[in-house]
Amino acid sequence: MHLFLLPSEYNGEPHITVDNDKFHYLTNVLRLKQGNSFDGQDRKGTLYNLKIISVSRQSLVLECKEKKEHRRKDLPEITLYQCICKGKKMDRIIRQATEIGVTAIIPVISEYTIPRMDRKDTKNKIERWQRIVQEAVQQSASSVITEITTPKMLTDIEKTNDRNIINLFFHQIPLETQTLHEYLSGYPSRISLVIGPEGGLSEKETELLTEKGFRPVFLQTNILRAETAAVYGLSTVQTILMEREFWKEI
Repeated sequence: MHLFLLPSEYNGEPHITVDNDKFHYLTNVLRLKQGNSFDGQDRKGTLYNLKIISVSRQSLVLECKEKKEHRRKDLPEITLYQCICKGKKMDRIIRQATEIGVTAIIPVISEYTIPRMDRKDTKNKIERWQRIVQEAVQQSASSVITEITTPKMLTDIEKTNDRNIINLFFHQIPLETQTLHEYLSGYPSRISLVIGPEGGLSEKETELLTEKGFRPVFLQTNILRAETAAVYGLSTVQTILMEREFWKEI
């Protein structure tokens, strides 16, 4: 663990009682004891120095002291619309997207999405995905607390004409009218990315996304698996965002 994620109900109090899964994680997995200190973060991204001041059979009490370290927050928010993939692929995408630092992951049901989930299956998957997000935030010490939502239909993705939001979809066919650098050359407040499932996006879906204000991106590389395309696409976008000032100077 590089950074402990405080419970969602924590709101800056000097002490907090931890029980259930988080108690088990700290005491049985990490084998921490009274007097041990470690770094933590709340849902707002605020950093804390945490110290275990007492341990009982089913809970422990943490002393929480806010750290005066300012974390980087100048990058735009990134929302990933990920068409649901088979088996463990979706788990890997969610874990790696969280490590990269996306703000939100929205699972999407598209024309070529293979898994079909009923209400119970959806509930179980969301709970597992939320655990994966929490683990990935703690492992990567991400300053972004990634949110994962319930699945939605690709047709329900909202249309936006806000110039401060850049909407892109990655496609297996070269349809783009600008390079990715040109798309990201401004200072958007948010970037939304759509990544297709194993079978990609259909022609009908690319037309729909275009109507909703999304612009196509073709990654000129080898044929990528869906889970590779997600990580590659997100990493490329984030690298351009972090280095855009350098590129402008050349």
